[in-house]
Amino acid sequence: MLNRAFCARVLLAVLALAIFTLSSPISEALAQQTLSADLREIVGRLSDAGGDATKLSGRDRALLFKNNDAVNAARLNGEIPDHLYQGAQNDFASFNRQFAADSAAEAGAEFTVQQRTTDTFSPGTDSDYITVVQDKKQITKMQNGYNERVNNFLSENGVLDQPSNTWHNKLDTDFMADPRYVTEAEFREVAKLNNDAYKRRHAAEFEKIKRAGGGKIGPQHVTATAEEMSDFATKKGHKIHEMFENPSQFNDPVKRAEAIRLMAQEQKYITRIEDLEDFLRAQEGLPARPRGTSLAAAGSKRSPHNVGTIREAHALAEQTRSKALQDLIETMGEVAHKNPQFTASATDDIVKILAKLPPGERATAMGILKTRNAGLARQVDAALDGLPRASGASALDDVARAGKMRRGLQAAADAMDALGKVAA
Repeated sequence: MLNRAFCARVLLAVLALAIFTLSSPISEALAQQTLSADLREIVGRLSDAGGDATKLSGRDRALLFKNNDAVNAARLNGEIPDHLYQGAQNDFASFNRQFAADSAAEAGAEFTVQQRTTDTFSPGTDSDYITVVQDKKQITKMQNGYNERVNNFLSENGVLDQPSNTWHNKLDTDFMADPRYVTEAEFREVAKLNNDAYKRRHAAEFEKIKRAGGGKIGPQHVTATAEEMSDFATKKGHKIHEMFENPSQFNDPVKRAEAIRLMAQEQKYITRIEDLEDFLRAQEGLPARPRGTSLAAAGSKRSPHNVGTIREAHALAEQTRSKALQDLIETMGEVAHKNPQFTASATDDIVKILAKLPPGERATAMGILKTRNAGLARQVDAALDGLPRASGASALDDVARAGKMRRGLQAAADAMDALGKVAA
């Protein structure tokens, strides 16, 4: 039997998302409400300039910078063609990087831009800057310096309504601590100062290693990343659920864009769990998992032309997240057989990841682990006493009961994946 809470959530998601148009991009009438008349005129001048924002007046460039959140929402709603959106984002990134670099230098911090994974911008992308700091007060100083520079820039171009000390929030700009030079506790304190930054130091380390295209990871990277990405996905899911409780708000295209962004980001974090497993299997010489383009990966693409797939991926988010964690646990069991570095902490590491799963899905993961590493599965099962069970006296007792549910949900996910590819 399917989990009742999950079924209710899927039903609510389907009903709320049904108000989204099935065609993409969305109708011009709805999209035109996203930007003010002034901003639409600037987009027109940007088009005349061939998408090169540096050819616009200082006032136009400052207004686009100031309203970058609206520009991103407009792109998700199909109001701005991609080549104009890219031009606006290149200009924003150039100004933003300079303001951030100057603020870091003023705070006495080394500064680097987080390596990007693609050459193009996706609507809703934040600006993450990696800094070497000795004290979290330096982060606050950077944020204050950044806000002051934005105020000055807007004032010089005649578009500052009133000074603000929260531009770093509005413009989604984070000053993150380089995880190599701070403790776990210090890293968490810095994360609290930012918008939506990593809280676990080793998760940030893995992200840096992955983006650099090389380097070895240990069990601490695996556990921290799995927990961090699962928490992020769950957090986005809760925000979406709250929005769905009042579907009428989606008549506002800004709210509609926010929902699309949140759903796609939810899928991005699930995809990163899949990427983590792929990285670990490759590092340990295990055969690659034949996942192809997963539903989560397809749903993570933020584009007005991908809304249907984003919606479908969100409807199965709890199940794809669970499956990604189950697959990772299976791989951890295989790795523990061959790599002593992972063996010593395997029981504790797997218990931490199992805690991110609902009881029924936890039982399924235990059944899979038993087939890969029976001894480890027994140790893990003995350590699960503090976690709620789906049924029965032991998590292993639930395996047969949970297996049928998992196969049915996997078939549904495969069907959604196929549907998304046809509709793309």
